[in-house]
Amino acid sequence: MWAKRFTTILGVCLLGGMGLLGQHGAMAVTVDDFERAEPGIPSSPVSTVSIIDIDQPPATGKVLCVAWPDTHPIFVETNYAKPIPMTTKAGELSALRFDLWTPAAPSIAQVNMRILDARGQVFQWVLKIPPQPSAGWRTFVIPLDVTLAQFWAGPNDGKLVHPMKLFGFTWNFANTRIPAGQLLVDNIRLEPHPSDRKSTRLN
Repeated sequence: MWAKRFTTILGVCLLGGMGLLGQHGAMAVTVDDFERAEPGIPSSPVSTVSIIDIDQPPATGKVLCVAWPDTHPIFVETNYAKPIPMTTKAGELSALRFDLWTPAAPSIAQVNMRILDARGQVFQWVLKIPPQPSAGWRTFVIPLDVTLAQFWAGPNDGKLVHPMKLFGFTWNFANTRIPAGQLLVDNIRLEPHPSDRKSTRLN
């Protein structure tokens, strides 16, 4: 039942290139823009992680690149060597927004985003990626609602304690026969929850 709710609630796809102000005036803040030389995420036998330069709006400059070979499992993991601190308090800026480039379908079918809380507990939110006929950028928002999260490690009690850190992602393929390819990620930001959409768009 919860998986069905993930698909409905977390499948928020937005146009890129605009900021958001919540009903309490909270502005989106950058968690990771990848403007550096090294990704800070180790590669593995089934994924090569790097930072590359592009000019493909909404993403310009440096972006995270995750490449995979022809032979791979149904998913690959990309976790930070040092999780990224997320400056927020309980009830504030409670959604993660990011830009994602994927190949044409079938390719990436699901993203699992992982957060580490102050007690070492891992929370994971699942986002189904709607198939698209051509490669391109899309912007997604994942509300950080703990009632919809999987959790493990630490006290393993499902209670998220601030401050949080961005722990990483897993990328699920549509199937294990997807050929070698890559995905790109940019502009990971914290912003008001989508339910706070008495918001002002900024050009």
